[in-house]
Amino acid sequence: MSHRSSYHPFKMGGRAFSAGLHPTAFPRIPPAVYRSLKRRLFPKLLELYTYVGVPHEAPEKLSYGDLDFLVAVPKFHGHSVPHTCIKKAVGAMHVVAMDGNRTSNYAIPVPSDDWQKYGHADDSIQFHESATNQQIFYQACHPANTVTPNEQIISTG
Repeated sequence: MSHRSSYHPFKMGGRAFSAGLHPTAFPRIPPAVYRSLKRRLFPKLLELYTYVGVPHEAPEKLSYGDLDFLVAVPKFHGHSVPHTCIKKAVGAMHVVAMDGNRTSNYAIPVPSDDWQKYGHADDSIQFHESATNQQIFYQACHPANTVTPNEQIISTG
């Protein structure tokens, strides 16, 4: 089965943003793009937290709806990092912020050329053209302080 035929680009993500952004603004993320996004965001979160992890991905997944990060022990902000700091660090345009130990979601703009180097230029063009204002996003989820320093953090980085 070829890479192009196994990828499911039209099953959209972004349900956390349904009140403000259309689901077409959140295309499924191809595996190579997902890995690149993870490599790009991981060090940005390490600037804010002592521990950052990503749950192991299911190897059979053909695409991803979002990227989940587990974080613990803020470096500079006491018991929690303000959502505005995380939003700025990851370059998010929108955030669905949840207080306490609950998952917050960040909508990170996808540059128009971000998918090209991974063989998905046509998909990117189609998604940008079909989205409102021709803007599409990655969805990154971040459960606030999900683990204590004594618990193991799983990282696939």
